[in-house]
Amino acid sequence: MMDYPGSLPISDEQARAAQEVAKAIQVALKAFQGLGGFLRDTFGTVPEDLVGILGGDWLKVRRIENVARIVYKAMERMKARGVKPNEPASLSLSLPIIVAAADESRDELQDLWARLLAAAADPNRSKSFRLAFIEAAKKMDPLDAAVLRSAQDLGRVDGF
Repeated sequence: MMDYPGSLPISDEQARAAQEVAKAIQVALKAFQGLGGFLRDTFGTVPEDLVGILGGDWLKVRRIENVARIVYKAMERMKARGVKPNEPASLSLSLPIIVAAADESRDELQDLWARLLAAAADPNRSKSFRLAFIEAAKKMDPLDAAVLRSAQDLGRVDGF
């Protein structure tokens, strides 16, 4: 058990898990470099953040885990569509998505955020991407995201 003054005690297992999360984020950041490196710039404090994580900053751990999952899902979505970005993703689109999505741990909404991130990073879709999509997603509950997904699966909505 590690214990730092003023922090919550964490076990060695939790510390190893935090290190694995950091490694996963580094891999995700390297993979997403083709989108302009904005994630690398946004999360450039990973080493310093790990000190906070190991010192008991569980909120940072959760946010990092959430972002890593969402980025991974977005990369998989783009890969499945055969999208290879030829220019950096717009920070005015991608950054608000990542900031808003960092606090989301529910699967249905993580999937929605990943779809939005993939659409914003896709050169074929980014021109028609609207900031209103981000604002709408912020207001959704998991059921709303599931209904939207079902509507798309039925072919009624051509979107994300």
